[in-house]
Amino acid sequence: YREIERNGPAHEPVFTVVVEVMGHEQYSGCGLSKRAAEQQAAENMLKTVTCAKN
Repeated sequence: YREIERNGPAHEPVFTVVVEVMGHEQYSGCGLSKRAAEQQAAENMLKTVTCAKN
C-alpha cells in the first residue's frame, strides 16, 4: 500500500491509498485512517478480480 494523498484538517485527515497488483494495476481507497483506506483499496481490488474470474 502507498499513501498518495492526505486531505482535511490535522485532527480529522482523510487518507487515500493505492494498492498495486502485479506491478501495473492500481486500486485506490479512502478512509478516516490509513487502515480503513487500505481495507477499502483491498475490497475494490477483490471486487474487480472476482468479477474478472466469472
